[in-house]
Order: sequence, then structure tokens, then C-alpha cells
Amino acid sequence: RNKEQANFPLQALQYPKLKILMIYNGHKKITIPKQINQLQALSYLKLRYCKIDTLPPTFFELKNLTSLDLYGNKLTTLLAQIGELKNLTTLILSENQFKELPAQIRVLK
Repeated sequence: RNKEQANFPLQALQYPKLKILMIYNGHKKITIPKQINQLQALSYLKLRYCKIDTLPPTFFELKNLTSLDLYGNKLTTLLAQIGELKNLTTLILSENQFKELPAQIRVLK
């Protein structure tokens, strides 16, 4: 494993009733697994400084998310599916590399 990379804590996927997940990764790159959608109870997700450059489409199946903090990553685009997160009330995207955000972001609370 490259010392600039870290693994997503896959053991978290064993807890489908998990409501809060926070990862501060010290500027090492992690990849969000497509199985993230197994965490259907998740309401608060904070992934700061993880050098995330993409989110899998299954990410937007986390329908109970109310707070999403992706501060300090490497995202350049956000999929239109962001609009499917109907319960989202807090969205933090600062310190990424967005050129534009999808229009669907306007339907969020």
C-alpha cells in the first residue's frame, strides 16, 4: 500500500445501524467503497482531508443523511444524484476543486 493512501474502514460496513461516521485522514487518499450504501441508518457523515476525488453512485443511496461534510478533499464534480438526498440539511463542500455544482443541489433543504 502506498503511504499516501489509506483504506476506508470497511469494518464500519458491519454496522448497518451506524448513525454517525467521521473520518479525518491526515491528507491520505481514501476511496469510498460502493458498499457504502449498506449504511442506510447513517445520518451524519464527515470525511475531511481524505483526498477523495470521486463518490460512487451508491453513495447517493444514503437516504437518511442529514449532514454531509466533505471539507478539504479533491472533488471536482458532484453527481446530479445529490438531489436524491432529500433529508440533507447540512452540506459542507469547502476546500475542494469544484468548477461548478449540479442544479439538483437547489432541491436540498
